[in-house]
Amino acid sequence: MAETHSASARPSPRAALDRLDRLARSLATGLGYAIWGVEFTAGHHRAVARIYLDLPGNEHLPSGPDRPEVDVDQCAEFSRHLSVALDAEDVIPGAYTLEVSSPGMERLFFRPEQLPPYVGRELSVQLDRPLQGPAYADPWYADRKRLRGRLLAVEQTTLTLDCEGHTTAIPWAQVKQCRLIHEFEAPKKPKGGSSKKKSASPAPGAPGAPSFPEHLDEEDAS
Repeated sequence: MAETHSASARPSPRAALDRLDRLARSLATGLGYAIWGVEFTAGHHRAVARIYLDLPGNEHLPSGPDRPEVDVDQCAEFSRHLSVALDAEDVIPGAYTLEVSSPGMERLFFRPEQLPPYVGRELSVQLDRPLQGPAYADPWYADRKRLRGRLLAVEQTTLTLDCEGHTTAIPWAQVKQCRLIHEFEAPKKPKGGSSKKKSASPAPGAPGAPSFPEHLDEEDAS
């Protein structure tokens, strides 16, 4: 759900993000929602504010079919209320677009506290700089700022991934972006599958084969 707005001058991105985050969380609490995360991008001509709306109590539930999510109507409702509040308090001076959605199947993680329910799941991690130190002396780590691996553990502000056989401890302070990789389940094979073989159709002209004319003359059609 996206809305476009115009106003006066722009604040610093950090200040706008902080004010946006506080206002969105306050409003969400009052309306019976929760905020999974907030993004703010200050473009050259128009800023973009993204709100990931969630339901209270969901922070301890991993994404999946059993996790309740907000729907389109709830996102639209929250977007209308937040739009009014943002303009009233002039939180984002300048032209901006407001987007409100659920966190999604391939959600971003905004805090390490969100990660424990996803131990065992695949993550994509972008770092602000390559990992350094004796633990990362393997040439595999050289100049590497993008990692993908299965989450093994989360301890306070450190997450540990299995990246192509490399057990990698990553300080959250170096994480620029962390995203869940959704893994689709393989289709289940039917239980007690039939052992019957599909019979082949007889070739044209063979006994028992259906007979069809190759063409129909105009006289026959009449």
